[in-house]
Amino acid sequence: MSSKNPDAPGWATRSQSEREALLKSIAETHPGFQLLRYEHFERFGMRTDTAVYACDGAEFVFVPGGTVTLGWDSFAAGMDEATRAELREALAEWEITDVDGYLRETMSPVRTVTVPPVLAEREVNAIGWRQVPPGSPELEKYQKDIAKNARYIRSHGGYELHNCCKMRKVDGEIVAYIYEVTPLAWLQSRLAGGGFSLPTEDEWEYLCGGGSRTLFRGATALIFA
Repeated sequence: MSSKNPDAPGWATRSQSEREALLKSIAETHPGFQLLRYEHFERFGMRTDTAVYACDGAEFVFVPGGTVTLGWDSFAAGMDEATRAELREALAEWEITDVDGYLRETMSPVRTVTVPPVLAEREVNAIGWRQVPPGSPELEKYQKDIAKNARYIRSHGGYELHNCCKMRKVDGEIVAYIYEVTPLAWLQSRLAGGGFSLPTEDEWEYLCGGGSRTLFRGATALIFA
């Protein structure tokens, strides 16, 4: 996410030509960003006119920001029994029986916040993965698991052992990676050096929610995805 937040007051009330002019100016005032196309996204009865940019091989989308309601504390019309049964079964592993109470305790509180406009990266940018040769000694302790999933790797193009190693099929060849923990302070410093930052808690919730006020969003894509 770009830490040089563009200014976009009154975005919803601006005319289309005014929005496009501002979106064009973002690329002109943010070195390294190239305007790829104007775009609009619709979700939950809302429409957002914006643009997609390229920077260092990644795509970014302009998110206008604004004063919004975040957090969750209760269901508007309760939870259907099928969903409740699934949650009850999942939480039973941790001996949690009060589903509603657990959700209220783990969700962020309902609040009204003003989120600044941002340029947000569109795709997941995984960190902590270092490429190694497929026969690297560093992979030896994972060999049984890799061998067990060799057919899956060939047919599906990859396999990942969470926070340990992963294999990817690239141009017919198997590429291997080892996971290494990335210190947060180091990551923040590196991002800041390039004019970027990690989202704050409010910004992250705003970006992921995409305007939804429900607890679960199902399999629908994010409004800015």
